[in-house]
Amino acid sequence: MWLYNFLDRFFPNSFHAKVSFAALVGAQIPMLSAVGIVLKAQLGVSMISALLVASVMGAVLTSISVLALLAPVRRLKIALALFESAGVPPDLPINSKDDLGRLTAAAGRMAQTVLTLDRIASAAEVDPLTGALNRQRLKESTHVRCKRSAI
Repeated sequence: MWLYNFLDRFFPNSFHAKVSFAALVGAQIPMLSAVGIVLKAQLGVSMISALLVASVMGAVLTSISVLALLAPVRRLKIALALFESAGVPPDLPINSKDDLGRLTAAAGRMAQTVLTLDRIASAAEVDPLTGALNRQRLKESTHVRCKRSAI
């Protein structure tokens, strides 16, 4: 968690940026070492240019790969935001058994539990046949309305 917390200071709004930065640093350390060796050996500038171009290409490919790998995280975030704002249950196919697959499955189960509890709460307050409030809910509603009218 320490690395996540440290990178959160620089990239507070983007998980992708945190992962990409970590991958970029990991990709650049060997390249910087190679450039140091080349400079120390005083090889030609063309060798340094080739190393830099290869390093940049590797960094770009790493960033694209990380972005693609994080697509399920973005999809989960969007589905949960839609569930939170509109009550639309998340439709998240779970195709993997890794940590993200288990997280997605847990989010789906939690959303279904919330919907079930909402249905149970509604059924406890309203008669399903008539749609009228049950005795307890009617008593609470009447009490609130009496308080309002007394004010």
